[in-house]
Amino acid sequence: MLEPRARGAAGPHFHGRRHAARQRLPGHAHADPRPANEIDPRRHDHDEGPGDRPHLGHAAGRRRLSRQARHGSRARRQGTGSAGAGVERLNLQALAEHPFELLLELERRARAAIAAREGAPTSTDEWVGIGFRLGAERFVTSRADVREVLPIPEQVTRVPGAKPWLRGIANLRGQLLTVVDLKSFLGAGAPAADRQARVLVVASREVPTGLIVDEVVGFRRFSSADYRDEAAPSVIRCEHYLEGSYRRGAELWPRFSLLKLLEDPLFLTAGETVRP
Repeated sequence: MLEPRARGAAGPHFHGRRHAARQRLPGHAHADPRPANEIDPRRHDHDEGPGDRPHLGHAAGRRRLSRQARHGSRARRQGTGSAGAGVERLNLQALAEHPFELLLELERRARAAIAAREGAPTSTDEWVGIGFRLGAERFVTSRADVREVLPIPEQVTRVPGAKPWLRGIANLRGQLLTVVDLKSFLGAGAPAADRQARVLVVASREVPTGLIVDEVVGFRRFSSADYRDEAAPSVIRCEHYLEGSYRRGAELWPRFSLLKLLEDPLFLTAGETVRP
């Protein structure tokens, strides 16, 4: 008597063959339970925690795979850098309406970057000035004597009876500013009317003055060895306001003292009525 077969077991067929028993093909998924987090010691690439963790890094308590992404630390570094760049952009945007302060800040950052790259501290015996042009001649004045650089104000109120080189009075953020055409004051020709013309606002609270020059050419740096006691020859009659000069290669830059200009009695009579 035949014994009953277990369900699913192979049995005889009328052709004399048995039915194939259930079997797992190579590579076929298998539902046999396995201990949680089981690691196959023969496969190093199985060293990963449970669950699907694409691009999330290694699981806690598990070794990192050689190919496993390190996006976490990279993202943190990029996030920090982006935040720093955002702060710098914000600082520069805050100075957008103050071009002179913006120029100073850009200069400071450029010098810090160069010093960091070269590993050398900034030189302490250099003199920093602002170069400007009157006609065909160039001068340099101390950066400390210039509060800011501005375009020529659109609204300048003329002063009746004032000297012709006094352009008038402008309102600079609530402060009255005397606007003077420097080239005209020095007897060097017609007032500047070029688009490159700028106003040097002198750093003086007692005599708030803006001097119109034909062009501001930016910062100029000189070492103490570049200084000469003698003033450079100039076609413009301004020797009373010169304090030596600086030589850089073939270039000679007369040093123009804005404070001496403000102390000149002739300059202080700008508002007096012109007598025939």
